Amino acid sequence: MVWNYREEDIAEPPRKVSIGIVGLPEKLKRAKLEEFAIDEERSNSYTAWKKMGKPQSPTAEERSALETASRLEKVTGPEWVEVRRGRCQLGVELRHEGMALFRLSW
Repeated sequence: MVWNYREEDIAEPPRKVSIGIVGLPEKLKRAKLEEFAIDEERSNSYTAWKKMGKPQSPTAEERSALETASRLEKVTGPEWVEVRRGRCQLGVELRHEGMALFRLSW
């Protein structure tokens, strides 16, 4: 899991980052990658609640919409990534105050 956070609440453009993963099996040639995101628009029931007008007693329909908005959203994958000598390199763009979770499997 990686995140893009600053103490100051100033909107910024997404940041491109490179993530190196080590400790994978040496004989592994490729791994399946899935990326999930939490940010202002994805996997965020708070944003959905604000868009509803911040209801103090949400209706059943609003509660259902908030539950749906809270689910972890898959951004990419599954897709194969190359592994060399137990290492792989990922390039990702992190939105302002966003988080990304990566799941590797093989």
